[in-house]
Amino acid sequence: SGVQVPVFEVNPLWPKPLPNHWVIGSTIGVSVDSRDHVFVIHRASTIDGNTELNVLHEPASAECCAPAPP
Repeated sequence: SGVQVPVFEVNPLWPKPLPNHWVIGSTIGVSVDSRDHVFVIHRASTIDGNTELNVLHEPASAECCAPAPP
């Protein structure tokens, strides 16, 4: 009897949108605690204002998004 490959299902409702219209830069770490809270460490400095909806331009040319805290 061979070992079966795990089967995963996609949850279309996860992840929930980030609060405050945040966008994230390059992700450098992800962790999940014992209560299934997901923590993401990212580099906000990698958000490119020319490609990430122009959120970093002064004045911002998009009102939808803001860089998430690092």
